[in-house]
Amino acid sequence: MHEAVGGSGRLHRAEKSTLAGTFLGWMLDGMDVMLFSFVMPTLIAIWGISQGEAGLLGTTTLLFSAFGGWLAGLAADRWGRVHVLQVTILWFSLFTFLSGFTSSFEQLMVTRSLQGLGFGGEWAVGSVLIAETIRAEHRGKAVGFVQSGWAIGWGLAALFYTVLFSTFADEIAWRIMFWIGILPALLVFFIRRHVPESAVFVRSGRLQQAGRAKGGSLHIDFTETPRMEGPLEHWQYDTFVTRFTDTTIEPAYVTFSLDPHGKVERVTMKAVSPVADFSFDYHHLLFEPARNER
Repeated sequence: MHEAVGGSGRLHRAEKSTLAGTFLGWMLDGMDVMLFSFVMPTLIAIWGISQGEAGLLGTTTLLFSAFGGWLAGLAADRWGRVHVLQVTILWFSLFTFLSGFTSSFEQLMVTRSLQGLGFGGEWAVGSVLIAETIRAEHRGKAVGFVQSGWAIGWGLAALFYTVLFSTFADEIAWRIMFWIGILPALLVFFIRRHVPESAVFVRSGRLQQAGRAKGGSLHIDFTETPRMEGPLEHWQYDTFVTRFTDTTIEPAYVTFSLDPHGKVERVTMKAVSPVADFSFDYHHLLFEPARNER
């Protein structure tokens, strides 16, 4: 897989697994979405759907995909990128499959809208996972490679259409087209086994757990400058905001870097205000983790 990305460096094992999982996700996502475009002319003929109703089905799906991306982003920050990626794949696969059992425009509108939530969520979470896992020198190539999966998915949909509509009557072929949309659900087994959680999310979770152990906040003590002390409130990912007990000092962002065992190995601090001119690293801060209170 690293040859496909290119470059002189090699992708790490976690990067290759993530690249493979997201590529397959986008490919099968594209296949499920494109199945509809091939089936629509048949449904217009069989159900007597108007051109306007056909357009409404496509538009509604895309609108719900935008909403799905927003919801999946919120969920991924709470429960993890890989877990939510699995849920979105299962979701759009299920409702593509159920579309094959519909018997009216209204029923298909419901299943297509719900499918849109899933594939919009998969797009969003897959992109975040790639951005947080692939190193910067390979990230652009990796994103381009993953995006190409959509075209391959379109090709698979065209292949299934050709085979099924030349083998079965139109009245059953369109249903089988939707039923094969359950196939992406099999990808979840690969993701569960091989794709690791984003290190950014894992580090953020460890810091938040440490914060909860101290009653919802952490506390730093800058030993060489005792007045620069104050509680830390979680902001995002590895970063906290501190408002010093000495109110003459500007509030600051404090970022923690953890080693693989979850121990703090580096701390950086920068003023929240762009006009405040100070920033420090671990060596200047002389960070001392707060001891557990008994």
